[in-house]
Amino acid sequence: MENNPEPKKEARGAKPGNRNAAKSGGLDTGFSGRCHSRDKSQWVKAAQAKQMKLNAWMIEACNRVASEEKGSVVKNGKNGIAEPDLPIISKT
Repeated sequence: MENNPEPKKEARGAKPGNRNAAKSGGLDTGFSGRCHSRDKSQWVKAAQAKQMKLNAWMIEACNRVASEEKGSVVKNGKNGIAEPDLPIISKT
């Protein structure tokens, strides 16, 4: 039995700096979540009514709600992470 090492596999994926799959619009992060199909159906219909893609509609809707709820988020929480502005509940 010969002891032949396996040939090295080539690296997979894009090389650093490859912008081939980059999206336009300067969006730099993603979000994923789960929901009920009936909710998503309503969101899709609402987006279509405004002739928008669901992603663009959701960004607009989330930004609108966030701006309406000013003061509900601490801009600089621990370690610079935004934290909800919730009342402190004593345990007495």
